[in-house]
Amino acid sequence: MPKKKFKPSMIPIYVILVIAIITVTFLIVGGAYLWHYSLITKIDTLEQSQAVLQQKLNATADAEEDEATDTEEEDVEEAVQQDLSPLKSAIEAEEIAQDYQYRHGQLEGFISLEKGNSLVFAKKALAKLYENEEIIQGFYFPKSPANENVIFLSTSVDAYNLKTPHLNKIYSYNIKTGEITELYEEKVTNDRLLRTMGIEGSKLILMVDMIDNSPGPCFSIWAHWDDFEYLELSDVNAGLESYKVPAYQVNEGRKESEKCEEQMKQD
Repeated sequence: MPKKKFKPSMIPIYVILVIAIITVTFLIVGGAYLWHYSLITKIDTLEQSQAVLQQKLNATADAEEDEATDTEEEDVEEAVQQDLSPLKSAIEAEEIAQDYQYRHGQLEGFISLEKGNSLVFAKKALAKLYENEEIIQGFYFPKSPANENVIFLSTSVDAYNLKTPHLNKIYSYNIKTGEITELYEEKVTNDRLLRTMGIEGSKLILMVDMIDNSPGPCFSIWAHWDDFEYLELSDVNAGLESYKVPAYQVNEGRKESEKCEEQMKQD
């Protein structure tokens, strides 16, 4: 009896369909997973970028706020300094000293404001002034900050002859030795006079006066006059500079003037 040949059976169609479905499902799920993962990564990157950007914005805002705060603090500090500047100037300023008062019309004498006693110039000092026909113009003779025996005074030569130029001079005078030394000289063609008034630190203060000047009895030079110069004693060769009377000295002069006026009313 002849043998039958073996023929492999065909794979059922449903198996093929199942395999196909599984394969398609795997591809879809895998693709979805990869897309989702990619999306999550992009979102994380975006969030990180936003966080970095926010940090930069916060840092910029903080810097601007700090800068604005610093500016406000500087403005406040500057305003405070401006408000305190007059007080600071008054505190830091040297007190104006006058020390000796000259008796006009009495060439030989001047009075100590502290002790009230009278002093006279040495004969050799007077001889020098007489020789040059000088007239003492200073109102006060302040002492030197470096030597209490040295005072300063101003003079003029031929000031009242308006037809010719005249000289203004500044001297130092040693009360103990009688030595008189010229520190400054100027030649002028107008009626300008220099009057020693006081000393502030190393600044010799001078009233710039006029030859024909006759103020009232309660006139205060400090309060009612505004033309002053000074000679820096540490550098007399630099010449004269403009001087502004401190506010406290102006107020003091004003008080003295008002007191004088009250006394005049009572008399």
